[in-house]
Amino acid sequence: MQQSDVPAVAEKLKEKLAFWKENQESKTKENVAKAQAEIDRLEAEAETINGNGEKKQATNGAEQVDEAANGIEKATIQDTDAAASS
Repeated sequence: MQQSDVPAVAEKLKEKLAFWKENQESKTKENVAKAQAEIDRLEAEAETINGNGEKKQATNGAEQVDEAANGIEKATIQDTDAAASS
């Protein structure tokens, strides 16, 4: 980049900035709509049907951690290389 390129680059940056400012509100609305759709999808996914046909809210974070911890306690590590050598 040479000194003679600076005015052209500065003008391009000004144009991009103007476009971003003009487009900001519509882009924000679009992003909010996408986020709300994702929230709605996740909330719908969180409600599951149990065996009785009743809606059951998914467990909260603490219960999920407890379930994961219990699963880890029950898990075992098998050395497949050692088992294959035997």
